[in-house]
Amino acid sequence: MRLVSYFIGMLYFYAIWLLNFNNLSFHALSRFESGIKIRLRNKGSIRLGKCSTRGRVTILADGGKVSIGDNVFMNSNSSINCLCGVAIGSGTLLGNNVNIYDHDHKIINGVVKHKAFDIAPVEIGSNCWLGTNVTVLKGVKIIDEVIIGANSVVTKDLLVSGVYVMKEGTLKKIK
Repeated sequence: MRLVSYFIGMLYFYAIWLLNFNNLSFHALSRFESGIKIRLRNKGSIRLGKCSTRGRVTILADGGKVSIGDNVFMNSNSSINCLCGVAIGSGTLLGNNVNIYDHDHKIINGVVKHKAFDIAPVEIGSNCWLGTNVTVLKGVKIIDEVIIGANSVVTKDLLVSGVYVMKEGTLKKIK
């Protein structure tokens, strides 16, 4: 069954690539399951190393540039939403339901603007592990060899390798 899912995923990916070959590149040995969804808009681009997905994974590049290194694994329901830039280093693992955003909606006079954004690039180093339900927000830099525990929200740079978890609403280094 998994082989069928990979076959369908790769057919979808090749079809998207044929329509967007200037803005989409990937390693020939990448493995994508049937749930992968790629969206390229406004001259956005996606560059994928040798990586793999499981289940539904969405990558949106709406004018921004997504770059994902080799041996990156993206688990079910993970989502990368890029208006500016998102870079993920080699060997990084994304758990279920990981969300990465390089933008926030602008709020003007208490009103959320649906088509106005504050943007800043996101950088995630090599050999990181983002656990289930982790959200990474705009402007964050995470260096190599960082583990982020489940249900964490990352709003600030993580510039020291180690293990981080949410405690009392704050991301704290525990190892």
